[in-house]
Amino acid sequence: MFRRALPVLALTLGLVGACSASPDTSGPLPRGTDLTGSAAEALKNLNGTRFRLGLSGMIPGLPIRSIEGTANRDGTGSGRADVQESAEKFSDVTYTVAGRVATVSGKNAPPRTLAVPAQYDPATLLGPDKGLRRALLAATGVTTEAKEPLNKVDAYRLTGKLAGPVISQLIPGITADVDVKFWVREAEPHDLMRIWMQVPPYKPSEGAVMLELSLSP
Repeated sequence: MFRRALPVLALTLGLVGACSASPDTSGPLPRGTDLTGSAAEALKNLNGTRFRLGLSGMIPGLPIRSIEGTANRDGTGSGRADVQESAEKFSDVTYTVAGRVATVSGKNAPPRTLAVPAQYDPATLLGPDKGLRRALLAATGVTTEAKEPLNKVDAYRLTGKLAGPVISQLIPGITADVDVKFWVREAEPHDLMRIWMQVPPYKPSEGAVMLELSLSP
């Protein structure tokens, strides 16, 4: 039980640490749909980004606990990941991506090449019609919760929902509706800075899985 709680604690502490100042809920606050629309428009001009993805548990078809690096619209990228090799074994690997092919290297293993699924292709994630833009534009019930600093940058925190058919195109292992939060830069062009999702349990005995994606220049 303690081992299962560690990733949740780490993810929660990371979120709290990045937003340590008290949120400002005083109004008037911009409409949530205006901000997600502006953030989606800003992504049209994003050719590359640094990112970090962390999960508090396992999602079918996504055998990682964390991954960070760079992603570019031309389909290239590189970084490191904590990858599940078996039920009890995780390995720290480095990777490069080019042309839908990833080259993965581990500490005690020779490099190997793997096909990159279309939805995880950097060109798709940052593309004009799918990936992150689709998530922003397809979110429902979006409201602006507060204004708060994120990594010393003033941002708005939004809350909403993503339907299962929408999120499954981004992460195939998720088929249920999910609660989602977006952090969008306060200053124009309202860049997307973070996405947080809570994925419902797959089994009654399991807890929800939290997923957090951070973006930076």
